[in-house]
Amino acid sequence: MSISIDMANASEAKELTTIALESKQYWGYSSDFIEMCRDELTLKEADFVNSLILVARNNEKYCGFVQLKLNDNAGQGELEKLFVAPSFIGQGIGKILYERAVEHARKMNIKELVLDADPNAENFYKKMGAITMYNTPSESIPGRFIPKMKITI
Repeated sequence: MSISIDMANASEAKELTTIALESKQYWGYSSDFIEMCRDELTLKEADFVNSLILVARNNEKYCGFVQLKLNDNAGQGELEKLFVAPSFIGQGIGKILYERAVEHARKMNIKELVLDADPNAENFYKKMGAITMYNTPSESIPGRFIPKMKITI
């Protein structure tokens, strides 16, 4: 498998949003749940202006993407999204995207990344060196809590 990582552009928003939705569905969430998350998972044109989005491809086929945002706090950023297409889960794409995001954060003088992790992805992030700080209310689903994690760079 030959994976390339490139900067994404706004013309790819639909394909990348599809990956986010399908990746979330992979974990067995109901269609109703996915619909409640749709807006939060949808990449918008402003995302391509206000953040760094990297896309992974295998022979031009979309494998996944990661979105990195700068925060107003100096030296802090946010790992906003990291999704892998279901057919590529378990093949190291998430690790590649994570490592590339950290590499870019380091170049941007970011010392710490924070993220809201899907509970199913919490162990992945822990294996990558993140720590869980606390559980935070979901922005999409009232009454649901998700792990707030931190990555020290």
